Amino acid sequence: MPGRLGARVLGEFALDGADVAGLKSRKARRVLKVLALARGATVSTDRLIDAVWPDGLPADPDRDIAVLVSRIRSVVGTERVVRRERGLAFVADWFDCVELEMLTKEAVARHQSGDLATARMSADAALALVRGPLLAEELDAEWVVGPRAAAVALVAEVRAIAASASLAAGQPFDAITQARSALDHDPFDEAACRIVMTAHVATGRPSSALAFYATFRRRLVESLGVSPDFETIALHNSIVRGELAHDAKRLVGTPANNLIRAGSGNCCARCGV
Repeated sequence: MPGRLGARVLGEFALDGADVAGLKSRKARRVLKVLALARGATVSTDRLIDAVWPDGLPADPDRDIAVLVSRIRSVVGTERVVRRERGLAFVADWFDCVELEMLTKEAVARHQSGDLATARMSADAALALVRGPLLAEELDAEWVVGPRAAAVALVAEVRAIAASASLAAGQPFDAITQARSALDHDPFDEAACRIVMTAHVATGRPSSALAFYATFRRRLVESLGVSPDFETIALHNSIVRGELAHDAKRLVGTPANNLIRAGSGNCCARCGV
């Protein structure tokens, strides 16, 4: 296959190695997006038809899909969209969503092993791939809901790792930035809340930590009807009693990955996910 081809779905759809703007048909672009989300796996013709015509089918949808695929091939290359027994597949050399998964797994593994520097590098590389919501131009499309939720979960996980690694490495201001970004995605993320609180204490601002806790607690009570979990309350009480030293590594806790898991799991349980 001449030239490398990459597909980017973490943000608005884009191709590396081909000009997606050359694909004038909106329906053809949608077919390509559905194929790209499958990351090389086979997508049935029925699934493509449902995505392209959610409100009513044309007279001959199979023929129209074939026409759209022909237009896609004229832009990406004939060999890039292949027909298989059960449907079609998009053959690219690189998918940003696959790279996000790989870098997140690497960040998690390094974080759990205590290699915080490499964990932070992997997390930063993963976050650099994210240009916005998955297929941002398809916000209302039902076929994007599942993949977008999975991407949001990955991004939240890697942001938490970046924040925790920054805090443990003595970079509390970076930790606050990353943890606040995680909270932008999930406002009930208690792990991120605890990182912001401990980072404020690490910078000598316990009053800011207590104010942040009060805001977070009010959000939980008003939105979900629950109080913060035991770890978050215990952290708050320790700050009130002045028991925490200005030592970012000690404030994170051991092992630090337990802090990340605790926040995510509690939120999901409360929301019934």
